Amino acid sequence: MTVYHGITDSTKAQIANLLHPDGHDKVTVVVQPVQQQVNSVDCGVFAIAFATALCFGLNPVNIHLNRREIRKHLWQCLSNNKFTMSPNSLVNGSPGIPKKVTINIHCSCRMPYNASEQMVECDCCSKWFHQSCENIPDAFFRNAAAKKWICSVLKSTK
Repeated sequence: MTVYHGITDSTKAQIANLLHPDGHDKVTVVVQPVQQQVNSVDCGVFAIAFATALCFGLNPVNIHLNRREIRKHLWQCLSNNKFTMSPNSLVNGSPGIPKKVTINIHCSCRMPYNASEQMVECDCCSKWFHQSCENIPDAFFRNAAAKKWICSVLKSTK
């Protein structure tokens, strides 16, 4: 059984940073189900093994890694300065169902919502902007409901 907890905010930000979809307010990512680690320390070696599989033209959905051999194999690859495919067996079918994740893109920086930063909606274009990107003072947020705000994108076109 595949356990799926969604994409973290940090990963969403990395995806948005790589894609920067100008003119689009959303990015949809399909998360493919792959073999999951059974402990809390194998995520890195699994990620490297799956990236290596992609380099060798294999779909990580269709491989089952040999957990007992994966670390030793990675060490050998690093020692020899040559990557080979991790010990695995091919499987028919996937360990789960692909999940579609939609990432809402905001602001002039084209990044997603960040829970650690305040955002404000432009009263003209109805798009959302990060406080730091627009240099909005903290004082604005103390009584934002009573104030109108226009983003710098619209101010520069007037």
